[in-house]
Amino acid sequence: MNVVERQVPGLDERLFEARVAPGAEVVVIRKPGFRKKYATYATRYGSIDRVLRDPATGREVEVPPGAAHFLEHKLFDKPEGSVLERFAQLGASMNAYTGPFYTVYLFSVVEPFEACLELLLDYVQDPRFTPESVAKEQGIIGQEIATARDHPLIRLHYDFLEAMYRRHPVRDWILGSPESIATLTPELLEAIHRAAYHPANMTVCVVGDVDPQGVVAMVAEDLGRRGIPPRPRPERRLPAEGPDLARPQTARRMGVSRPYVQWGIKFGPFPPDEGGLRAAVLGDLVAEALFGRLTPWYEEQYRRQVITDRYWYGLSVVPGAAHWEVGGETADPDAFANACEARLGEALSHGIDPDLFEAVRRKAMGEFLALLDSPEELAHGFLADRFLGWDLYRRLTILDELDADAATRWLREHADPRRTVRAAVLPQEEVA
Repeated sequence: MNVVERQVPGLDERLFEARVAPGAEVVVIRKPGFRKKYATYATRYGSIDRVLRDPATGREVEVPPGAAHFLEHKLFDKPEGSVLERFAQLGASMNAYTGPFYTVYLFSVVEPFEACLELLLDYVQDPRFTPESVAKEQGIIGQEIATARDHPLIRLHYDFLEAMYRRHPVRDWILGSPESIATLTPELLEAIHRAAYHPANMTVCVVGDVDPQGVVAMVAEDLGRRGIPPRPRPERRLPAEGPDLARPQTARRMGVSRPYVQWGIKFGPFPPDEGGLRAAVLGDLVAEALFGRLTPWYEEQYRRQVITDRYWYGLSVVPGAAHWEVGGETADPDAFANACEARLGEALSHGIDPDLFEAVRRKAMGEFLALLDSPEELAHGFLADRFLGWDLYRRLTILDELDADAATRWLREHADPRRTVRAAVLPQEEVA
């Protein structure tokens, strides 16, 4: 096994990377002196992956909404007992989560690291499905879906995505629906695991003061004894998503005391290359320069009570799709969305203020450097960018190169005011 060491220019960061049979990627970000070790085992399979090719049969498998999240839950359940309890006995904190384009299993521990890594590698590649256990999980996740559907901010989020996207599966709930998860069977879950959890589709990422050669050897030994045949990484298949919106606005009434609104703008997809990463970095910065808490615009809307402390904004990127989200609690949903649209129009006409852009650029550089000292944030940021085809560490170099002129060019190229969406959750007495 050839372990390649990489020194990140300008930073005291050392990465060690290797690929072990039958195709798994192993990355160790060495952090000398850190007591905590943080490990992730992740697959490039998430809620947007709805068509997989089963290597056992060569057939395409249609995956219902919610299958990725359901499978994540089922991997914790073993006949010999809960994996959570086994990690707890080792003194480790463990968890997992499903995103649109990946599923991540993780643990954090001081010691014993090797025993925890061995357990992580084993349970992710050792699925156990029975009709009884699948039926039990369907009941548990059905309750989780019911709770989520009653949560106003979750409903707002998916109403917004359903209005923005016509075909891209990012519009579908990560949890799925009671109807979609009812179609899951042990046989279908096994087929999904064979296709999506093949080592060629997976990455082990460890952050901490650990021996890189030792980590690579442990992964190689674990996979070697499983006898998994090699094959290429599966190709992600997504429906083409055009520029048109499903609908420009939507609203629903729920049991909230004050309205919530989310406004955003639909972009085209950002490619899995350096240009795509540069576009994403600029998209983050421009969102901060237009709608961030450092801006005079934010101060004015806060003073007018159009915006409250419950406020969020930013760029969201998944394979095949990207958009801005600006949302929060407000006394006047129309005033909120109109203020966002006016701010966009002003920036398109007059460009982005150089002093403001420099302030948000420096803020972003500081946040990036702080991320390097957080094993959890570093591991997850690294994986997200790697699975989008990007290099996390290139972000700092790109940040160093940008100015307000580049930001204005990006805005005028990507932000079409005809692609804006607004979604609202209104109190019961409000008229949608």
